[in-house]
Amino acid sequence: MSFEDKRRRMRISSEMGDKGRLITRPAIAPNIPSINKENKMCTLAPLINSRNREMIKEWSKDSGKDTMIISFASDPIGSNFYSSLIQNMVHKLEHLGHDYLIRQYPQDREYFQNCCFKPVFIQKIMEQYQKNVVWIDIDTNLKASLESFYTSPADFDIGLASYSGDINGFVASPVFIRNSEYGLKAVKMWADHCTEKIESGQPELDHDALKHSIIPLLKDNIRIKLSNSDFHSGHVLENVNSSAPNKRMVMDLLKDINHYRPFNYTNKDFIIV
Repeated sequence: MSFEDKRRRMRISSEMGDKGRLITRPAIAPNIPSINKENKMCTLAPLINSRNREMIKEWSKDSGKDTMIISFASDPIGSNFYSSLIQNMVHKLEHLGHDYLIRQYPQDREYFQNCCFKPVFIQKIMEQYQKNVVWIDIDTNLKASLESFYTSPADFDIGLASYSGDINGFVASPVFIRNSEYGLKAVKMWADHCTEKIESGQPELDHDALKHSIIPLLKDNIRIKLSNSDFHSGHVLENVNSSAPNKRMVMDLLKDINHYRPFNYTNKDFIIV
């Protein structure tokens, strides 16, 4: 779908309220403003000071383990879908014996803005607790322990799950980040990149940013462990493709953007342990 087709789908106001939400008016003059065709970019309403969020509630357990499972929930406007899943995730993590930290944030931003807060959240927790972390989406159907995802005889900086078994097929969740030089460097670059996109009104998603803009820059130094589809749609966990307002629109935009930053790499281009 071209940018012009997307322009006809909906209008996104360039004016934002105090909480920085995109204002959609599908019935009025469909248009996506500030489309820069020359640079193949589409500008959405910027979210200023996107790193700063007021926490509603926190659930945590810290027994001193090296690795903590982390996530957050922030519902779309008019929904409690993600927050309604928190207690179930907490129960499963308790049952499996993991240390964890889960936070709930207000309904203060759009889907893609929440996605781009993910690396910022990871960075904050790593700086606060000085631990390795595993990010897991709050709507994940967790079936078994994640320990084999973040343990290995070989040392590594980042752990990814791949539906295809190679680097090209890695998915958005779960993601392991070690509290190491290149683990910390990767999450900082990821967080800075996503923050810059959101605060300048450019469409981005956490997984697309990591795959197309961050991992390739670190390919000669960062050590990666790839896990198989058991950690995507197998006996350990099952990822869920949840719906959210404007999600499909932004994903379509990212398809166009990724066409101009292709991921033309194989396992041989990375340090796979």
